[in-house]
Amino acid sequence: MPFPLIMSDRHDKDLYQKILGISAPWRVANVDLDMPGRQVVVRLEYDPISVLACPTCGEPCSGYVKRSRSWRHMDTCQYKTIVTTQAYLLVHPRYWQA
Repeated sequence: MPFPLIMSDRHDKDLYQKILGISAPWRVANVDLDMPGRQVVVRLEYDPISVLACPTCGEPCSGYVKRSRSWRHMDTCQYKTIVTTQAYLLVHPRYWQA
C-alpha cells in the first residue's frame, strides 16, 4: 500500500484556508493528498491562545474537546474532500446546569 503524499507547503494550507472560507480563530493545520484513495484530507485546528466564545451571547467560556469530527466537503476536482477537526463542547455558567 503506497503512502499518501503529504502536502505541507504553506501554499496548500493558504489555498484551502481561502477556498473553504476558514477564518480566525480556526486555521488549516495540514492538507494530505491521498492519490490512490482519490481524496484530500484537510485538518483544521483552533488557535490555542484564542478564547472560546459562547455562540449565543458571545461571552468567553471554558470548553473541552469532546471528540474528533469529520465531514465531506465539496470535491476538489475529482478528489473527495474530507474536513476533520476536534469538536469543542462549551461550558457556559449561564446555560450549563450540572
